[in-house]
Amino acid sequence: MRRGLTLKTVRNILYITRFLWKADKRIFFLKSIHIILLALTGPANILLTKYIIDHLAPGADFTNIVLVILAIVLCSLLAGMLNTVFSYFINPLNYWTVIRDMNNRVLYKANRLDLECFGNTEFYNRYTRALSEADARANTVFGQLFSFFQSLTSLISILSVLLVLEPMIIFFSLASVVA
Repeated sequence: MRRGLTLKTVRNILYITRFLWKADKRIFFLKSIHIILLALTGPANILLTKYIIDHLAPGADFTNIVLVILAIVLCSLLAGMLNTVFSYFINPLNYWTVIRDMNNRVLYKANRLDLECFGNTEFYNRYTRALSEADARANTVFGQLFSFFQSLTSLISILSVLLVLEPMIIFFSLASVVA
């Protein structure tokens, strides 16, 4: 039973992903860029801060340190601006595109049905439930799918920073998880 449910879930995710790909291919590209930038902002700030700390010494050239500080500020501003653009413009536009396309698809399929089907109360209840859930479910799956990839990208970038800074931290972290 559990395996059948998992396969059905994976098929549903793939179906929604294909549907969203057909609806708007640009959103996948933009969301991918957004995920990568969000995942890289934290580790970049850590590495740049490490660079500043490593180069703070008496008689050090502060022009490089000032440039690194400016780079940190610009990265943070860029990430904040992109977050705002996604939150207030791209995500709502995508949301309404998905609602429109999903409702059009459900209505197209309903138009091809025989009118007698709508007289069946069980069918009609399923149809109205599907109509009310279709668009929200598609957007939820889309959001969760990209949240998963964002978490995965963040994990990889943090592990990369740990490898650069101190590889033994990864060993002790894994050892504490296993124990």
